[in-house]
Amino acid sequence: MKKTLVTLLLACMLVGCGNKQSDEIIGGADEPTSIILESDSTKDDESSADSITDDEALNAIKNYCYENYPDVKELEESGEYEVYWNVESSVDKQIVVAFRSYTAAIVRFYIDSATGETYITEYVSGITDEEEPTGETFNVKDYFEIGE
Repeated sequence: MKKTLVTLLLACMLVGCGNKQSDEIIGGADEPTSIILESDSTKDDESSADSITDDEALNAIKNYCYENYPDVKELEESGEYEVYWNVESSVDKQIVVAFRSYTAAIVRFYIDSATGETYITEYVSGITDEEEPTGETFNVKDYFEIGE
């Protein structure tokens, strides 16, 4: 009895450990139907075609700053204060654009390159110990066309 139970358990374990295939056959023996599952690479190719580029992100952040920080454009054009933007990184579906304000604050915009969702952090040397979230969020795509 004990030997039969052990054999039965081993047989069940072997059946449960079989390989799973991405194609499944369903239906009766007379009419098999094959289902082919869509691969992830197709989805990635489609979403990367709509991804925000570094240039789009940089221009949109400039537009955001011009609209939300009214004096920036004048200060930038006057050359009186150092104001600049640059793409700090562009990896893993995230673009980081840094804005150096005329106040010497470094404002970073973390952009999801697939959706455009953006959050902001700020670092002010001598005032904050490290980069801190501002709590502001927006979609960078809303700033693609402003001022262009």
